[in-house]
Amino acid sequence: ADGLDVYRRMLSTASRYLKPSGWIALEHGDEQAEALSTIAAQNGFAHVLKYLDLNQQPRIMIIWR
Repeated sequence: ADGLDVYRRMLSTASRYLKPSGWIALEHGDEQAEALSTIAAQNGFAHVLKYLDLNQQPRIMIIWR
């Protein structure tokens, strides 16, 4: 319903596929940055970098443990 189910599935299993120093870059919708940060934290990702698009809207997030 909120468009974040694919991120929930991906981040809940990411530790199986990432090396200890691995990271994930995610593109997301205009109003999904905060919710996606929360989902990342719930799945053990402590570091988040957010990047804005040309309209100064949050668009890309890089996360790692």
